Order: sequence, then structure tokens, then C-alpha cells
Amino acid sequence: MAELPYDCLQPAPAFTFCAVDYFGPWHIKEGWKELKRYGVLFTCLSSRAIHLETAKSLETDSFINALRRFLVRRGPIQQLRSDRGTNLVAARRKLKEALQQMDKEKV
Repeated sequence: MAELPYDCLQPAPAFTFCAVDYFGPWHIKEGWKELKRYGVLFTCLSSRAIHLETAKSLETDSFINALRRFLVRRGPIQQLRSDRGTNLVAARRKLKEALQQMDKEKV
């Protein structure tokens, strides 16, 4: 059996080291329309606690919105692991670009 990752063994506040995955779709009714919604599962790697968010689609912007809601609720994280789905990789690229465009002197 492989050894546990370093971040799973470190004493840290909940959701400092996280993993994320999508699940679904779920079909819901909104008025007369039937819509698809997806679940976003955030898992704490040290305590195995979970946090659920909803996403309207599998698009990158939808994931970034779910991530923002998670960060507002649970606080900053140090590391986020994923299965490297296309929407998650694209979100990483968009967030890196936004970070580079920030004026670091004002922040």
C-alpha cells in the first residue's frame, strides 16, 4: 500500500487541503422547464469533511462561481486537487491569468 500524501497528515484547519469533483447531472423542474444541474463536491483531505455546491453547467465559469462560493464560506485554501477535468484545467488557467493581471502594488 502506498504511503499517505503529506497534506493528509498535517494538522491544519478544515479545508486547508481539499479535493474537488463533479457529479450528476440532476434533472430539476423550474416552473414548466426541466433543467440539468450538477453537484460540486469539495472534500477536506485531512478530516474527510465534505462541502456541496451546485453548478448550472459543466462550463468553466460555472465551476469558478462554485469555487468562489466555497471559498467565501470555508475560507482560504492551500491546495486544491482534482481529476483534471477539462473545465477544472480551464478554470486554473483563467485564474492564473487573472492573478497575473492584478496590480500587486495596490493589493
